Amino acid sequence: MCCHLPLDGKLGGAKVYLETAASYKRLGHKVELYGYEEIAGRKHNLSEGEKLKTYPYQLKKFILERENEFDLIEYEYKFLPFERSVFSSDIKMVARSTLLIHHLRDIGLPHFKTLRGLASRLFKQHTINNEMKKQISDATYCLAQADYINVPNPSDKKILISFGLIESSI
Repeated sequence: MCCHLPLDGKLGGAKVYLETAASYKRLGHKVELYGYEEIAGRKHNLSEGEKLKTYPYQLKKFILERENEFDLIEYEYKFLPFERSVFSSDIKMVARSTLLIHHLRDIGLPHFKTLRGLASRLFKQHTINNEMKKQISDATYCLAQADYINVPNPSDKKILISFGLIESSI
């Protein structure tokens, strides 16, 4: 399992990975969990934004260097934006879909009902919509490269199918 965060049980996102790995182990699976520091190979003095931008390339390098050691690799869905053919076909690639960005298409975020809020929305809404569409498109591409998609609930499965992902992989 590859986590884009430091493996600290106090952090919500990392805690999910730690608990999931423990559950897999209780079921008798051999699980190795790698956090950001193990995948990046060293401590970085990067901002969180810079870490997230470089993480996909570090994750790709990490997997390619060690792919003969794994049968299955589970990773956060939006952090492996590379063609599936880059990785060994002997490994099953499982995209974990937590906090699925696709939901943003259908939910309305509250708007400020002030004159300033209205002006901001008028001037920035097109840019915000385009950025959201790009993020959703990029995430859909990443998910399409996975062999399987691990979803936490039927709602996520349904929305991914609506985006054209193959039901049998979800």
